[in-house]
Amino acid sequence: MKLWLRLHPADLGALLALCLAAAGLLWSPKLVSGLAAASGQLESIEVIVDIKHVPVADPEALLASIKEEGETNLVVRNQPSGTLQVLDGRLRERLTVLGDGTTILDPNQKEFTTFDAQLFLQGQGQETKTGFALGDTNLKIGVPIEVEGRLYRLKGYVSGLAKGNGS
Repeated sequence: MKLWLRLHPADLGALLALCLAAAGLLWSPKLVSGLAAASGQLESIEVIVDIKHVPVADPEALLASIKEEGETNLVVRNQPSGTLQVLDGRLRERLTVLGDGTTILDPNQKEFTTFDAQLFLQGQGQETKTGFALGDTNLKIGVPIEVEGRLYRLKGYVSGLAKGNGS
C-alpha cells in the first residue's frame, strides 16, 4: 500500500505551513542583514533627515544635545531600526512670503519656537536594487522616520541618501 494514500488533508496543510515557516526564517531581513555584517558587505551610508515644525522651548539647546550625544536611534514604523552616528546638524530658519513675492524671516519665530532642522547621520548598511538597507529597513528619500535619543523622539523625513566616505 502506498504512503500518500494514508495522508489526510489536514496533514498536507500542516506540511505546507511547516514549509512556509521554514522559508520565512531563511529569507528574513534580519538573517540577510546578519549575513551581510558577518561577510563584511556592510558599508558606510549617509542619511540626511529633515525635521520640521516641532514645538520646542529651546531649539538651539536641543540641537546641541543631539550633537553632544553623538548617536541617535532610528525608528521606522514604530520598529527600532538601528543606531546612527550624528555627523552634523543645522537649524533652518522659517521664512514668510510677502504679497509681492519676497521672503523675510518669520516674525513669529521668536515667540513660537519650533525645531526646524536638518540632521546628517551615518550608519552601516548596504546598497540594494531598491535603495539602501540599514539593518532590516529599506530607506528611500521621502520615507517618514523618527530619530530618538535620551531626551527626544522627533519625526522627520529622509531627504538624502548616499554611500559614505568611511570616515
